[in-house]
Amino acid sequence: RIDAKAVRRVTLLMTPFDPRKYASHAALLFEFDGAGAVDPDTGRPISGIVISAEARIREGEAFNFSQGLSGKSPLIHVVSTWDDYKQSLLEVWKDKLERFVLRVSPAEARGALEAGLEVALRADRTARYRLLDASCATQAVDILNAGLSPERRIQRKWFFGLILRPGVTVAGWLPGFLTRRGYVEERLPDLP
Repeated sequence: RIDAKAVRRVTLLMTPFDPRKYASHAALLFEFDGAGAVDPDTGRPISGIVISAEARIREGEAFNFSQGLSGKSPLIHVVSTWDDYKQSLLEVWKDKLERFVLRVSPAEARGALEAGLEVALRADRTARYRLLDASCATQAVDILNAGLSPERRIQRKWFFGLILRPGVTVAGWLPGFLTRRGYVEERLPDLP
């Protein structure tokens, strides 16, 4: 069970990967007060839900940039608990996790969570992952925008002047871009 009214904070999660200068994965963490989300198996409160857009890859496959640019991989949305997400990244994959608390009101956080869950549950089987316009970063921005008032929405037109710079991917520049535009409230210490 998830009570969207209990979202207390939204954090942009960034996971750099090789080549670290160019690549990073973006996801959104929605953290709850009290029992805002409850594990259906255990009945215990869940501290947060992570929503991530990813290129679906099969066992034995690896993501590569040419596939990411061409749109050959299906676009999927993954919903996981914050604890499962941390365990997967930090213990299994041994990745670093960068965290940026976003400046959003409770109503904006609730709207973004509801939009993120809706898009994940809708599962558009025709959607394709494309680094420039349907990636982890653009999907995170679209989910966030769904909760923001029209005057606060992040404009897609802002993206294209930045993503075409050499050595910069959409996900890689997203934290700096959001910070400069006043959407980042605080940078939390990296994990681990």
